[in-house]
Amino acid sequence: MDLACYIYPGWRPRIRAAPQRRDWMDATPESFAYRCLPLNIANAHGWELLSPCGFEAEWNGGAAVGDVVVRPDPGARPEDAPVALFGQGVLTFHVAGVFRTPAGYNLWAGGTPNAAKDAIAPLAGVIETDWSPYSFTMNWRFTRPGQVIRFEENEPFCFVFPVERALVERVKPRIASIETDPDLKRQYEKWSASRDAFNAQVEAHPPAAPADKWQKLYYRGVDADGAPGAADHRAKLRLAEFEGAEAFHRESPARPAACPAGHAQTAQPPAAPVDTASAAKLAWLMSSLETLRAIAPERTIPRRTELSAEVFRDAHYAANWPVLLSGAVADWPALDRWTPEYLKAAVGAQPVQVQVGRTADPDYERKMAEHAAILSFDSFIDRIVRPDAGNDTYLTAYNAAANASALSVLHADLGFLSAYLSRDSDQPHGMLWIGPRGSFTPLHHDLTNNLLLQLVGRKVVLMAAPGETPKLYNDHHVYSRVRDLTEPDVLARFPRLHGIRVHRILMGPGDALFIPLGWWHQVTSLDFSVTITHTNFRWPNDFHAAHPTPVG
Repeated sequence: MDLACYIYPGWRPRIRAAPQRRDWMDATPESFAYRCLPLNIANAHGWELLSPCGFEAEWNGGAAVGDVVVRPDPGARPEDAPVALFGQGVLTFHVAGVFRTPAGYNLWAGGTPNAAKDAIAPLAGVIETDWSPYSFTMNWRFTRPGQVIRFEENEPFCFVFPVERALVERVKPRIASIETDPDLKRQYEKWSASRDAFNAQVEAHPPAAPADKWQKLYYRGVDADGAPGAADHRAKLRLAEFEGAEAFHRESPARPAACPAGHAQTAQPPAAPVDTASAAKLAWLMSSLETLRAIAPERTIPRRTELSAEVFRDAHYAANWPVLLSGAVADWPALDRWTPEYLKAAVGAQPVQVQVGRTADPDYERKMAEHAAILSFDSFIDRIVRPDAGNDTYLTAYNAAANASALSVLHADLGFLSAYLSRDSDQPHGMLWIGPRGSFTPLHHDLTNNLLLQLVGRKVVLMAAPGETPKLYNDHHVYSRVRDLTEPDVLARFPRLHGIRVHRILMGPGDALFIPLGWWHQVTSLDFSVTITHTNFRWPNDFHAAHPTPVG
């Protein structure tokens, strides 16, 4: 059977036979998801069209075409980026090809099976490609406003396979009693009993080998009696690649292997003094490495909905690379309860320490002790919900120890991310940040790994990798002379910033953002906001003793 994709000069479709593997299936313990043969077959049951560029897109919830904004990565060809054509929160990809199937066969087009994407869903279509001289588009519809979605370069945006047009209409479906097929009934009941016995045996005597933990009858293509089933049973699909497609493929940015987790040390040796020559060489080395990385398309901060402790540890914690865990705490009661009114009623007039006078002092982050003040909690909330609250008053992690008792009443509304965090901590519930719309934390880096949990409102986090430090005017401890990377004249005032790679993350309620040690970040609240910061990870996170004098 022939399946052709006709192209014009300049059209460069990236098409591949769909792979069987999925990241989330890889992350299951012992990769057990691959024991489900129907999943494996569905994964590889067609061909994928890959995005020729990376981009971000966001929908504000409106019905107009302009309510969807697309931001292609630098260097992307305009014609390669998706567009908003139809309104209604729909994002449209142009398919660079006119497909042709044999007479009587349609082409099913939709999203890649078993590869869900947060905040946006693929729409499916069936096209009569045996006669149609037209191209088609692949469309995705946002499912949640205010959520930035991202496609990487070479990420699949469309999945296609041919289907016989008249087949589904020839089907005569019916419901029948299993008594009318005695052999089917016998085999089903035999299998059901054998499955119960097998599961009981596994529970009582767990096998050492993962392969011995499941029956594999369907996988092997045999019936309950052990006899072969269909002669053309498939345990794996081997689809042909499109002839000529390799000419249009381009490698995605390389993703380095995760660093080994290593062994925790009981003590950190004192840091050696950093002399001027060493500091200059370190700055040169870091700058050179970032220049080399810039040759390849930019590696982005991934958004994940599920991440095992092991994958988080190896691919992000030990590898010093951020990740946004979308919806990680979406089921916590705080997300529904923590309105300003609820918080006032829960904590009442208890005194709390907060930061005040921030607007009038551009160096407030360096003088937090001077800006600490005691307010009753209810008056603090009244102050920050005013329309003109701005960035003047903020309850931050700096105030956490002083407020531990007063705010402990809120712990009942929180869950706990035991996959990543340890309860063996002075602050197992983390450190609260409560502030108004417009509250702002200037550019800085931390001396620990941090996990930010966004419970109320939205925040925008701008991040830059530790390797950018020589460009970031780091002349005092963890701070930069560059307070805000978005200021209009920032490049004129700080020319070393030219070429710096900045990652923009929009956090919504329920999201968790891992900010690794040394990553520069600034944070702006778009709404009344409540955030919790955790540093109590399950793995080593005390690096203060080895922190050197700034060299930037």
